[in-house]
Amino acid sequence: MVQDSLDQRFRTNVQADIYTSVVLPKGLSLHHFIDLDHIRKHPVKYPGAIELIESSGLAAPFAFQHDFNQAAIHQFYATCFFAPNKTVTWMTSDTELTATYAQFVAALGFPDIGFKIHKDDPNHKPKAVEACGYLLKELDELTEEEKMKNLNQVSIWISPYYIIYQCVICTIYPKMGDKGSCGSYCIDLMSRLHESPKGKINIPHFLWHEILLASFQYKRAFPHAPFIHALIESVAPFSLVRTCG
Repeated sequence: MVQDSLDQRFRTNVQADIYTSVVLPKGLSLHHFIDLDHIRKHPVKYPGAIELIESSGLAAPFAFQHDFNQAAIHQFYATCFFAPNKTVTWMTSDTELTATYAQFVAALGFPDIGFKIHKDDPNHKPKAVEACGYLLKELDELTEEEKMKNLNQVSIWISPYYIIYQCVICTIYPKMGDKGSCGSYCIDLMSRLHESPKGKINIPHFLWHEILLASFQYKRAFPHAPFIHALIESVAPFSLVRTCG
């Protein structure tokens, strides 16, 4: 890659343009950690939720708290490049940084085990809304209006899936727009929880691929700032001021 940008924060003018015309206007997704103790203390209000959260390995990412430097995350998304050898390279300030997937896993501290929601096959597509059919309330529990809703409308899902979905869209699959409908690989995630309630989800693998996918899109806010900042801190030879949380 030929470096043609006069701004030392970017290698190319294209990256500088992406930063100013795409990343800054879209901004970052809101991230909220989940108070799991509250869920534990109110099992009647959240039936079956904590058991599935803990058995699947979702407890650690749900409770993850890490303040971040907003400018560093903006710059990451404008400059990051994910290579086929499972490395990612980006700019922080005027320094080019590279990390392996193994370093990403270590930075997060989540075990790199369990079912992988995303597949390495480039032709793999997320499941369709029909996969949400197993998450629905019983037919006689639905109103006539609810019966007309699409299967991915979470208001007609049973607990604990409705509850866990609310946690997911605050943490590992943040949504800023329509929070009432489940889509893309979030359907795969929720479907897997139903298919294998005792099975672990590979959280680092999920986050790595979601960050990769987010780096290609230009329509919504950019997610996973706390996780990305943890990665940057783990490899950068300098400290960053955490400005947001």
